Amino acid sequence: AGNPEANEVLITLHGGPGLSHRYLRDLEQLATSDLLVVSYDQRASGLSSRSAQPENDFAPSTYVQDLDAVRQAVAGQKRVHLLGHSWGGYVAMVYAITHPEYVGSLLFVDSVPPTTADFQAGMQRCQQRVQELQQKGIIAKELSTTDKLEYLQQIIPAYVYSPEMLSGLPGNTFEINPEAEPKTWNAIGNYDLIRRKSLLSPPSLA
Repeated sequence: AGNPEANEVLITLHGGPGLSHRYLRDLEQLATSDLLVVSYDQRASGLSSRSAQPENDFAPSTYVQDLDAVRQAVAGQKRVHLLGHSWGGYVAMVYAITHPEYVGSLLFVDSVPPTTADFQAGMQRCQQRVQELQQKGIIAKELSTTDKLEYLQQIIPAYVYSPEMLSGLPGNTFEINPEAEPKTWNAIGNYDLIRRKSLLSPPSLA
């Protein structure tokens, strides 16, 4: 969205792993004659190929290669701005560590933390929030154990300060490939990007 010849390029990185970029489409309204906004579906997500892929195809290095291919296609050798939401924040961090020369700035929105320990702590707090909202009757007592998309839609109120903000949210905002998430996290294992943060040079905003 925007001017393909713009000097500034913003690439958005959706969450998941396994969601599509669709829920971030509103960010394309930021596009101007001076700013190109680019969205893409990560591997095995959205309209990208969902053919059977081995776990090593979901390693951090492959996500970096995919993003770098997108960057080259839309920005050539220019630096780009990366906006990572949730899981997308992890991809943005690893890319910036690997290719700092191509990153002008990083923007994190509710990002995955830079260490496994912090991620696990965050997931525990999220689960506590779900249980609190279940007690208040805002989230259903019985959550889906077989349909990942249905489960995600059920617990969405836990992700916002005021669940009332979600009124009017389209029911088809999200789509997900449930196979991408376990394969990705299994390929990553325990991680600690703090040790590599000295390689990060671009301005960051969380």
